[in-house]
Parts: sequence; structure tokens; C-alpha cells
Amino acid sequence: MFAAAAKAAALNATAADWRLLLTALAAAGWFFVALFGVELFTGGILSRLVISLWNLLTPWDRDPPRESLLLLQSSAALAVFAWPCMLAIRRRHSTRIAVLFGTAVGGLLLIQNMQASVVAFAGGMAVYAVVYKFRRLGIAAFLVGLAVVNLALALIAFEFVSVDQGEGVSIVMSRSTKERLYILDYAYERITQHPLAGWGFDGSRAIGQDTRGSFYSNPSIPLHPHNLWAQTWLELGLIGVVLVISLVVSIFMRLAAGGRGRVVVAVAAATVASYLLIGNISYGMWQNWWLAVAWLNAGFLAVIEAADGDAEA
Repeated sequence: MFAAAAKAAALNATAADWRLLLTALAAAGWFFVALFGVELFTGGILSRLVISLWNLLTPWDRDPPRESLLLLQSSAALAVFAWPCMLAIRRRHSTRIAVLFGTAVGGLLLIQNMQASVVAFAGGMAVYAVVYKFRRLGIAAFLVGLAVVNLALALIAFEFVSVDQGEGVSIVMSRSTKERLYILDYAYERITQHPLAGWGFDGSRAIGQDTRGSFYSNPSIPLHPHNLWAQTWLELGLIGVVLVISLVVSIFMRLAAGGRGRVVVAVAAATVASYLLIGNISYGMWQNWWLAVAWLNAGFLAVIEAADGDAEA
């Protein structure tokens, strides 16, 4: 795997290699922030250029990615990628500069219009603070909180749809939030039909596409349920849910074990938490770029963890 290969290479690195690697990762973080800021304040000028090149170089009949979609995806990636970058900046420079970088990321995410990225980065900060202070208790609290949030989302979606479809009832809520709740409610309805084995890998792309939902006349599941856990259960059944939960728990149990510095553990927990929080309300679990975000960050963290001076107080 990428993370294992990266860590294996890192173990053979020299002190000069470490400085170069940390410098490159820190520079990549600042470059990402600068690029994202340019796109945000110019309305996607670079994205429009890329889309123009796409139209020029692709003669086949395929729609290019929308510039607004590229910016949303970038904000999600930034909310996760910021954590290993902050750790690299702290290692290469100082805590003060790392905090400055985190402040810049938070400010840009507040300006853009993807709420999931803001929630994820804020949630990551909370997880970092608690895990840094308590470690095992903080990790256990996050895992319990994630389970409670998902159970609550399922119940809220069911109750909301029941009330919203009642005669003469109209709940005031943003279109996006309403749509997510309808999608989630529909996904759990389909889960009850095949709860153990699921509908099959990537089945959510087909389920409901020939059925018009009652909300804004959209398909009941547009490509995926916009929830990692609902999509896992829908497609892979209870067996898949158990396997994915086991993977997440094993990651956090390894972080809770001794032998690593508090900062490294807290940053790793915040990175995973930010990724899972975005996966809770946005994107499909099999999207290539989203999986790439997970593996790239795993590799970065594995490399930094192997760096000299990891045994921090």
C-alpha cells in the first residue's frame, strides 16, 4: 500500500532527506492555500482555464467538470490535507507558523460555500484538542460520538420526511439540507430490503434512478447516498458495515497505543476525523479523487511519523 511503502522509504532516509521532505510538504500546504485563495476570490479563473483546455483537447461528447464542483472538491481536500501540512510546518519551522497556516485554512473555508468542509475542519480541531489532552479517552469519545451522530441522522431523516410530507406542513430548511435528509431516508428504506448482504458494490448508482422521488422530482438516490455509513450498508450490507467499522476502530486503537508523540497522534486523529466527517454528509465512498485524498494523507502521516524527533511529550 502507498502508506506502507512511504513509511518504509522514510525509515531509510537521511537527516537531509527529512529536511527536504518536510520542506516540500510545508511548501505544498502553502501552495494549496494560495491556489485555493486565488480560485475563491477570482470565481475559479484557473478552473475555467482547465475547462477550456478540456474542451479543446477532448473531441468526444463528454461534459467537462463544472468550475464550482472543482472548488467544492478542493475545499474538502484542503480540510483534510491541512493537518499533515500543519504537522510538517511545525516540525520544519515552529508551532506559531503552523497555527498561522491553520488560521489561513480556516478563514478560506469559512468564506467558501461548502458547509461540510467547515464542519470537518472545525470537528478536526475539536478532535485534535481532546486527543492531545487525553488521547485514549478523546479517541473513544470521538468513536462514540460518530456512532451517535449517524444514528441521530437516520432518525432525524425518518422523522423529517414523515412530517414534511404531512398535509399542510412545510418545514423551513435549505434545499440542500432537505435533499440530503430525503436521500438518507430513502437509502435506509432500501437497506431494510437487503440488510445483510446489501444491493451489491456500487449499487447505489442504479437504485432509484428509474424512480422519481417526491422531493423536487429528483431521483431518490443521485449516484450515492452522500453518507459513508449508509452507502456501506446499502451496497455491502451488514457484513460490509462491520468490516468498515472494524477498520476505523483499528486505526484509532493503533493511535491510542503508546509509542507516539501526542502531537502526531492528535494530528492523525484530526485528519481521519475530518475525512470521516466529510464522508458523513458529502461525496461517495468510491469516488477516485476522494479515495486518493485518503491514501495520500495516510502516506504523508506515515512518513512524518517515522521522522526523527517523533517521541514528543
